[in-house]
Amino acid sequence: MSWSGIGVAAATLGLALTVATPSTSAITPEPVRANQDLPAMYDKGCQQNMQSAHVTSCRYGPGAARTTIAVFGDSKMAQWLPALERLAPRHGWRIVTYTKSNCVPADLLTTLSGNPYTSCRQWVRKVLNRLTGPDRPDLVLTTHRHSASGVGPLDEQRRAVRDALVATWSRLRDSGVPVVVMADNPSPPRELTVWKCVAEQRPTVSPCAFDREQGIDFSAAPVQRAAVIRAGGPARVDLRTGRRTQPAVAWVDLVDAICPGARCSPVLHGLLVYREGSHLTATFVRALSKDLERALLAAGVPSAASDGIGDPTGQSRRSARSAGSR
Repeated sequence: MSWSGIGVAAATLGLALTVATPSTSAITPEPVRANQDLPAMYDKGCQQNMQSAHVTSCRYGPGAARTTIAVFGDSKMAQWLPALERLAPRHGWRIVTYTKSNCVPADLLTTLSGNPYTSCRQWVRKVLNRLTGPDRPDLVLTTHRHSASGVGPLDEQRRAVRDALVATWSRLRDSGVPVVVMADNPSPPRELTVWKCVAEQRPTVSPCAFDREQGIDFSAAPVQRAAVIRAGGPARVDLRTGRRTQPAVAWVDLVDAICPGARCSPVLHGLLVYREGSHLTATFVRALSKDLERALLAAGVPSAASDGIGDPTGQSRRSARSAGSR
């Protein structure tokens, strides 16, 4: 599979749902039911809990899929499954899930409630063995929530997460697996439970909005972006030739679709944006399917439905693997 096209993410494309301004009298899902509006993978037991280091995964997409995408992360990665499920048949994507609650998808020791989160690191190492082994995917799509390790001063914690992400992505790339990093979405302040605020304030929901830049700062996006830059991506312009260089990792950021204004609205186009914490509702994620589709294709993810984007048959990749195993 050719990956010369993998590149910069689509935040700069100004992607956003082009639907009329919503009336807050009708909101989907109902705010009091927000925490039930989850990806179906939870009911299927596809996400690992915080106790176990056993690798649990589920597969989505057509049986004859041409591109295998491994989604690797925590519940913030899992939240995108409703959109990925919708896109998989059209583009010939097989989606394989590797998610674990509250677990940074990088090989480092983090803490959970003040205690070493050893099952997370054990799980990450097992997943990486799969992702770099003989049955490795065609690419890894990854994101997560936590930007600090929980060990040491905050700046050192963030640097530790950044460096561990870079090392993890480097291992994947060295095994021939491209990496696409999704920016964590803006996070509400801890004191704001968005769905509860909307339920109490409707039909006026403006008190439930929050500052976009603060929301980005509260998320893992700044650490993720720093890691992408440190890893050598996204694509750069060679000053000698004027050509764009192939990025080390691709960067996808849907912030303009999730929070198109200076303040992040809790309701967009009649849809409730947030459920628990900073998680997006499954209903809202499905509505972002076209935005995610454009962003992933702009980043170079192959599509069986698009001519000239990668190698839709996947034959070059399989041939290379076969040759390497002889």
